[in-house]
Amino acid sequence: MSEYSEIQSTNQQRLSLGLIGGIMVIVAIISPLVIAIFIDEWNTNITILFMTGQISFYPQGLDFYFNPFNLLATLPLTFLRIGFMVMMIRLYQGKTTRKRTLIVGILSELQLVGFFYGNMLIMMLIYPYPMFYLQIMIPIPILLLVGFLIMHFDPPTEGTTWIEEEKTGSWWDRQDEKSPATTESPKEETNKSKEPDSPW
Repeated sequence: MSEYSEIQSTNQQRLSLGLIGGIMVIVAIISPLVIAIFIDEWNTNITILFMTGQISFYPQGLDFYFNPFNLLATLPLTFLRIGFMVMMIRLYQGKTTRKRTLIVGILSELQLVGFFYGNMLIMMLIYPYPMFYLQIMIPIPILLLVGFLIMHFDPPTEGTTWIEEEKTGSWWDRQDEKSPATTESPKEETNKSKEPDSPW
């Protein structure tokens, strides 16, 4: 491969990684995170949460809220989405596997829901009173779906995990196998045979 071809291949790889990263960031910001449903004796409220705001549906009408600084408030509860985007880049660099990337993607979609139900369980244990309302939170895995579609239409070259390296042997073991065994030369053996035995 010529030097020009190598440079062109490197530029195409950087462009591909930049494009994938850009798509994932845009989808993470504008796509909805979860849908929250609140039901009580009088009405039902449905709220769609984003990283930058929310849309709420009430019997009386519609409420829309948008604030780009809301990212700072949602990041502690959605930081695994950043981890999923990093894993996507590492996947296309050949530094991780598709399975690990998808696991992080699934966990990123369940992070906010798990925090919500965990907090609800703690409150029920602290205040064991009957509730006259129902709260439900359902994830909307758009970011995970986009990542899966990118993997499907542009299959990456997967790297090897430490488990696979143990099955195939460590790199130093393979290096020892490839290196030739140290043997004595015939001249050295002849010289040793000619040396007289020591009387001591």
